[in-house]
Amino acid sequence: MAKKRFYLIANPKGGSQNVQEIIDQIRPIFEAADAELMIHATSWAKHASEIARNINIGDYTGLCTLGGDGTAHEVINGLLTRSDQQEIPLGIIPGGSGNSFLYGLGCRNPLDAVHRILRGHTQKIDVAKMTMPTEEMYSFNIIGWGLVTAVNHTSEKFRWWPQQRYNLATVIELIRMKTLATRLIVDGQEFNDPVSFLIACNTPYTGVGMKMAPLAQLDDGKIDLVLVKEASRLQMINLFSQVFEGKHIDSELVDYHQAERFELIPETDNVLDVDGEIIGTTPLKVAMVPKAISIYT
Repeated sequence: MAKKRFYLIANPKGGSQNVQEIIDQIRPIFEAADAELMIHATSWAKHASEIARNINIGDYTGLCTLGGDGTAHEVINGLLTRSDQQEIPLGIIPGGSGNSFLYGLGCRNPLDAVHRILRGHTQKIDVAKMTMPTEEMYSFNIIGWGLVTAVNHTSEKFRWWPQQRYNLATVIELIRMKTLATRLIVDGQEFNDPVSFLIACNTPYTGVGMKMAPLAQLDDGKIDLVLVKEASRLQMINLFSQVFEGKHIDSELVDYHQAERFELIPETDNVLDVDGEIIGTTPLKVAMVPKAISIYT
């Protein structure tokens, strides 16, 4: 039986954790399983995409990421834009402060993630293809607009408090909250109501334990849209208190759609939150690509 070989793309600036310490912890696990581990640290923005797009993946059993959701986002975009269209299973090892994608898989510990990778069980998951005025990209986790983007931007100031930074940022942005005018077209049906924010989810969780899209599944060919209508600050704070159990979707202030595609056309163009990174801009078209990549689970 051929020896297992894994290529690890590590982001030394991913989240608040010491990535080198995690590498020192996980390397012996690979060695104990008689598996080779090639480590490549990233040095600049989108470096992970370049590596994933250009390495000879035929030489490896699996490709792994170590960092936050943003690192996994870059690697997935690299894999899906390879000229040879070759595929390889992807293992995501948590090293960020959020890692909301792995929250839904019940895998928040780097050592647990490595054991799952070595076990070899994989699952095909959907991704969202995003088309914007000047670029295209893929999202594997969330696409946020409005309040969601503001929360992520503000949370960067509180990286010293990783377990609560998203919650604190949410409270701050609820106080500053603005209502936005937009056209939203969901599988051909148009909505024009003023909204506070929109978040499109491929997985149930965002932030740290917020069950934003409780019905979301990784492989159903749909993206779950959570649209929060115009609301007072008090109503929004009450909604926020229900997010951790997913009960907010029962509110009359929330529209919940499961869609194969949607378009977001705001009155004023805005930046987006894509897989935890402030990138991209509206207007936006999204189409789901079913079972686009394999991940270790």
